[in-house]
Amino acid sequence: MDNQLIIEKNIKDFMKEKPYSIKMIKDEWFLIIFFGLLPAVFGIYNYITFPLFAITTVGMIVWGHKIIKNNIIQQFILYIGTSLLIVSIECLLGVFKVFSINRVMTLMEIFLILIIYITFMTIYSISYIRKVNQSNSKKNKSGLTFIFVAPLMGILVGRSLKDNISNDQAILLLGLISLILSILMGVGIKYIINHYYIKKYQIEMITEDSELC
Repeated sequence: MDNQLIIEKNIKDFMKEKPYSIKMIKDEWFLIIFFGLLPAVFGIYNYITFPLFAITTVGMIVWGHKIIKNNIIQQFILYIGTSLLIVSIECLLGVFKVFSINRVMTLMEIFLILIIYITFMTIYSISYIRKVNQSNSKKNKSGLTFIFVAPLMGILVGRSLKDNISNDQAILLLGLISLILSILMGVGIKYIINHYYIKKYQIEMITEDSELC
């Protein structure tokens, strides 16, 4: 099978699993505010992070309204991918804010966290590009990953509260949870990759809302 046909088939299969709708855009607004408000308001450099959070949130809501109002369905995938990556960065910011509660982080610690994040994002991007180009591509499992990881994080937090852990242990736990969430939300990169292929091969969008068809 021609490589372009394989890519088109895999992208269309992905869109059938996750049809894009107005509700999905509004859900992204909630995610951006929910995960970004605390890291933006509290902790060090909040006089910088809060204005950036406010500008980003308003900008994404305006962009979303424009897509909904003008039925720009071609931008759905790009919008969802951008939103998830913003949430990912918000969670990453939360990592630095949490680890800076009691002391200033060293450059080596900051560098290490960034390396971990970039490494996971690079691996995820490369593996997804390979997946899109395979004729026997398997169904997406990122949703299942979150379903399994979320309860695990809840159990860890619950046990920590029950065991009355120290402040340092609590900070470490919250920082690791924020880092895991940041990596999980990095799933937005595959939407960006899909958008690239949709634009390149002029693939027709699949929508859920009748008013967008």
